[in-house]
Amino acid sequence: MRRYLPALALAALFAISGCARQEKPAPPPSVGKMMKQQSAEFFAAADSGDARKLRGLAKANPSLLEMRSTGGDSALIRAADGGRVEAVQELLKLGSDTDARDDRGNTALHRALLGVSTRDDPKRFETAKAIVRALLNAGMTPHQRSPHCGTAMGALASAVNLELHGAGGQAELPAGYYDLADYLLSAGAKMNEDGESPLLHAFADWGYMPGLKFALSKGAVVDAKTIALARQMGHPEAAALLEKNLR
Repeated sequence: MRRYLPALALAALFAISGCARQEKPAPPPSVGKMMKQQSAEFFAAADSGDARKLRGLAKANPSLLEMRSTGGDSALIRAADGGRVEAVQELLKLGSDTDARDDRGNTALHRALLGVSTRDDPKRFETAKAIVRALLNAGMTPHQRSPHCGTAMGALASAVNLELHGAGGQAELPAGYYDLADYLLSAGAKMNEDGESPLLHAFADWGYMPGLKFALSKGAVVDAKTIALARQMGHPEAAALLEKNLR
C-alpha cells in the first residue's frame, strides 16, 4: 500500500532541494541611471541655491563637480547665473573649476553678470556683486575673455543693453549697473577693450545720456564706430556728446 507525503512536507522537500520557485532579487540600478539621477539632483540644488544638498552630494560623489548640463553649464555656472550666492560659495569651497566654460565660452563670472538683466529679484545687483566678489577671491580675473561678450566689463555691457532693450531705452537704468561697473573697475577691469568701450557702445546704441556721461567719466574712449552707431540709431544728442569727447 502506497504512502503519500502530506502536502506541507512535500513543499518543504522541494524547498530544501532547490526545486521550489524562488523570487529573484531586484537587479541593482545601473551606474548610468544612478549618475543621471545624482546629476539631476545636483543641478537642481545649484538652481535652487541649496548649499547643504550640494555639499552632501559632492562629498558622496566628487565627480558631480565636473558634470555638465544642457548648454555645457557646470553647477557653478548655473548657480552664478541664477544669483545663488551661498551655492556659489559652497561650490567654490568644494573645488569647482573656475575655468569651466559653457558652450558659448562664458565662465561663471560672465554668466553672473549676464544674468543680472533677467533675474526677477529685488536684490539682483547685491547678489551679483557678492558672486563676482566670491569668484574673484577664488582666483578669477575680470580680464578672462569670452568669444560671446569679451571680458567681464563686456558681459556687464551686454546686460545693460538687454535692460535698456526691455525698457525701450526710455526707463531710467537701475543704479546697480553703475555700482557693478565701479566694482569691476576697482578689481582691475578696464573700461576699454581693443580700443573701444563695450559699456559706452551699449549706451550709444540706445542714446542713453546718463550712461554715456558715466562711461566717459570713467575714461571710456570714444571711437568713430560708436559715434556712427549713435547716429544710425537716431540719437543726435548722444552723437554730439561723443564727438565732443573724441580724442
